[in-house]
Amino acid sequence: MGDYDKEHIGTFKLRQQYGFRMSTENTWMPLYHFLPMALEIQASLTFYKGIKTSKWPCDAWIYQELIFERKPNIIIEIGNFHGGSTVMLADYLDLFSENSRGVIGVDIDHKQLESRSLKDSRIQWVDGDGKSDEVFHAVCALLKPDDRVMVIDDSNHEPDHSYQVLKKFSPLVSVGQYFIMEDTVVGPGNIIPKLHREYGADWAVREFMKGNTEFRIDHMREKWFYTNNVDGFLERI
Repeated sequence: MGDYDKEHIGTFKLRQQYGFRMSTENTWMPLYHFLPMALEIQASLTFYKGIKTSKWPCDAWIYQELIFERKPNIIIEIGNFHGGSTVMLADYLDLFSENSRGVIGVDIDHKQLESRSLKDSRIQWVDGDGKSDEVFHAVCALLKPDDRVMVIDDSNHEPDHSYQVLKKFSPLVSVGQYFIMEDTVVGPGNIIPKLHREYGADWAVREFMKGNTEFRIDHMREKWFYTNNVDGFLERI
């Protein structure tokens, strides 16, 4: 059974679980009814080129807009899982950027990478914790002085971890490029949407932005009604 067959069966099971299928009767269902199913599909049944990719589709669309507009030539993605989004970002760079140098993929380990991701020659993999000095120096060694750098953090969303990664990697972001802090909507126990703002990556962003004159939150990147990255699109100015 292929991935897409599994995807269709999984979607059917989710429809059974939530009693949902798109129709004129449920088009106006409350967001809190729709989101659990949609986000479960995102987490387990969303693919890019057949590789599992846990990305909200509207956010993935925003990424290609950003890459087309700002033309980074290298992206640091912290947190790679199966590698679907890493391959997607490498494709976007090939399509829209000049002198693309691909993606640097950082994760605690890359045991869950699919073979097609691991073998992609446009991606340089770095194993280790994104907040560690060792990983940071390994990433810096792969950069060139004239690189146009964008950073995306989709790793551990505990507040201190997100804050340390943000503080450590934000100086690498080129002027006019973005640090994207993903999953600011995640609450305790990975509850989405969370019910308060004292937890996780959202807290890290708010702490980082206190008195910060080098970055601004770009709310125009949240235009698709719902985003997993509320307040998370940080443009270096």
